[in-house]
Amino acid sequence: MARHYYDQGVSTGLGHHGNSDYQNFYGVQAIELVSAYEAANPAPDGVSRMEVNMKKLGLDERLLEQNGLNLGEGSPPRQPYFDTSTSPSTLHYFDHTEGTHVHVPITAQHAVAGAGVQMPLMDGRDRSLHEQIRSKVAELDTANGRSFDASSERLSASLLVLARENGLDRVDHVVLSRQTDALGAAQSVFVVKGPLDDPASLRASSPTAEAVQRPVQDSLDTLVMVNQRQADQASQEQSRTQAQEQQRGALSH
Repeated sequence: MARHYYDQGVSTGLGHHGNSDYQNFYGVQAIELVSAYEAANPAPDGVSRMEVNMKKLGLDERLLEQNGLNLGEGSPPRQPYFDTSTSPSTLHYFDHTEGTHVHVPITAQHAVAGAGVQMPLMDGRDRSLHEQIRSKVAELDTANGRSFDASSERLSASLLVLARENGLDRVDHVVLSRQTDALGAAQSVFVVKGPLDDPASLRASSPTAEAVQRPVQDSLDTLVMVNQRQADQASQEQSRTQAQEQQRGALSH
């Protein structure tokens, strides 16, 4: 049966455009079902971590979307998923295409999400750290056969906030988590100050999907609050130190 149907490839002429094989024609229903389940059962942090081994299942995001994916009213217009057929896993998106039957390339998805962002809002100190992080994210993209795009910009901005929140004034490495018995690869992303093999190096981590999906402007807004909070804390500490010095001076007379 597989020889007559599932192994025939695109020559079967299925789907809206007549260019689909059986796997991607019927795979639409499976992706719709899983996406609906994700929407009905969101993770506590609201970040979807759906995993699909596209190669093993014989699925192609382009063909699935051209066949018309219905993500439903209860689903987001885009469903993020990790393709576990790559090592490490790579983040992609299924788009709602029931009415258009047009594949949405990942570059187009990111261009829309990243439009209108003004990075110059950062001060010189943040801009320097941001450039360090962008450079490391670009290296990570290259190592995984990707081009630096708007998803990389979102990740870079998210990691800037992560570094600032955790007191990292320099980022020497951006790395993805390895696969474990409980979790797939690339579930978390780390910023590291210092050598990777040094236990004393400063580290901070975030769920990868959350960091990649977070709009750049949201990160910039959070960065302003983080910097203000840290400035307030520094000012309060300085005031306490001055008060203690004045008190010691008064007692010495």
